[in-house]
Amino acid sequence: MKKNILLSVFTLLLLAVAMNACKSDPKQAEGTESAANEKGMVDPATRGQMDSEVPDDVANPEQAPGQLAITEEMRNKGFHKLLDGKWRNLADQSKVIEFRGTQIIYYENGKEVKNTSFEIDFTCANSPCKDIENRQPGWCMIEDGVCKTVTRLDMLYFIVQPADGSAGKTQYEKVKN
Repeated sequence: MKKNILLSVFTLLLLAVAMNACKSDPKQAEGTESAANEKGMVDPATRGQMDSEVPDDVANPEQAPGQLAITEEMRNKGFHKLLDGKWRNLADQSKVIEFRGTQIIYYENGKEVKNTSFEIDFTCANSPCKDIENRQPGWCMIEDGVCKTVTRLDMLYFIVQPADGSAGKTQYEKVKN
């Protein structure tokens, strides 16, 4: 009985030493990398090595090396999904805009006053955005032939201004349904 206990303790000690050796020997730890990565425990030094294995045909030139590409279509869908819905003007609470797909509907005191379409140009390369001097940083949104810059868009706020900076920013807050 005493031998069995000693043998069990010795076996556990050997296992602990072996596991510790695997952690410190990168060659033995390679097999555990994917499991550790799934748990978010990959060493930042090795994370870059794994990310750099992304094929060139997937890479997006606007992103840092090693990041997966986000296509224009993916960005557009995400942008529209976040933008869709009603937004209240913070300076004038009676003014609300509603985004539906590629349409913008303007409301004043609850009544529709304007309905127009818009398009997103993340690179600001399309007319009328491409030739603007002193263009403000952000994504470009073209509405009625006028280039505007989206300087903030998240679940709470949408901030836009003329791309040339000729007027101040218009700030909107998401209307909760």
